[in-house]
Amino acid sequence: IKGCIYRDNGKIIKNLPRPAVADLDAIPFPAIDLLSYKRYFSFAMKSPIFAVITARGCPFSCKFCYRDNFGQYRARGAENVVEEIEVLTVKYGIKEVVFFDETFAVEKERALKICDLIRKKRLRFDWNIRTRVDLMDKEIMESLKSAGCKMLNLGIESGNDSVLSRMNKEFTIQDIKEKIKTAKEVGLKTRGYFMLSYPGETAENIMETVNFAMSLPLDWASFTVTIGLPGAD
Repeated sequence: IKGCIYRDNGKIIKNLPRPAVADLDAIPFPAIDLLSYKRYFSFAMKSPIFAVITARGCPFSCKFCYRDNFGQYRARGAENVVEEIEVLTVKYGIKEVVFFDETFAVEKERALKICDLIRKKRLRFDWNIRTRVDLMDKEIMESLKSAGCKMLNLGIESGNDSVLSRMNKEFTIQDIKEKIKTAKEVGLKTRGYFMLSYPGETAENIMETVNFAMSLPLDWASFTVTIGLPGAD
């Protein structure tokens, strides 16, 4: 069985890796009826909640990422995504959907189509996404908002342009300020994810990140200590 690692008389046997699924639309929807999904809740979201993944992998090259473990970027069709959402919200009464893509809206037109289909089907639910700062412009933010999206969870990472450059983030402090301002104008809540102790950072750099986070009109801020992961540069 490809992808299995097991012990045989104390010896570790590692089979060949399982190939990535190219056609994600061919994968059945999760059997939510077999899960006790109503037992799970979040203080920041409406219950019941459920997570949806609309794409796998990421085409970007952030130095700290373990992207190789997920293979090349592959996305589900917009119709397939919204069909699953319709099942979740209409059949099972899900009130909020968490989009757990590595990076939502890699393909702008696909993201806009998902929003358009949600509006056309008149699906009523709250949702939030995880994405890059530079993928968000006013057009897509307004489309997200009108389709029920409540929050952008943004990988901001640092408050220092030199550190962002070493991370290969491909955006700047000024870009971050402008995008957060636009999100605020559109009416979207924002959460910023920040990394501390990135290789080469000084104590001053870390405080720059903390102070930068405090200066932004974010609704939430999350700070994590950098950990080297297999597959990262």
